[in-house]
Amino acid sequence: MRAVAHGLSGTGVEMGIVPIGTANLLAHNLSLPRSIPAAVHSALTGRARPVDPGIAHVDDEVRDLPFVVLAGMGHDAATVAATRPALKERIGWPAYVAPAAVSALRRPVPVTVRHDGGDPEHMRVWSVLAANCTRVRAGVHIAPVGSSTTVSSTCSR
Repeated sequence: MRAVAHGLSGTGVEMGIVPIGTANLLAHNLSLPRSIPAAVHSALTGRARPVDPGIAHVDDEVRDLPFVVLAGMGHDAATVAATRPALKERIGWPAYVAPAAVSALRRPVPVTVRHDGGDPEHMRVWSVLAANCTRVRAGVHIAPVGSSTTVSSTCSR
């Protein structure tokens, strides 16, 4: 979905979403129907809502990574990477709980962040998140409701 959204960005072509993935946070934040027939109906006949895809430029890998929900580095990214895909498929978002508990105990990591072309900021953090949506699962809000920003960040470790 992320790659399709990035490919369609700026074309004026609308994208319908049928949320059959294991943790489709964009569909969750847009309050899309969960059943496949209702989601297909909504994708074909529902009202279009604009979503601004973000781009995270990763210096270490010298590439740009598009995102529509979240881009994270540090222990947030380590948590996602440590989550077992088969378990996530079987039980959904609770599969992230054990890896998150392990990551929560780790020390902050050094990062350099530059936001919208500003000066680089060097800091030690647990995680850096660029969020296009406000909610993750279990009712957790990661950004203020109704917040909006254009993000173009450069992060390096």
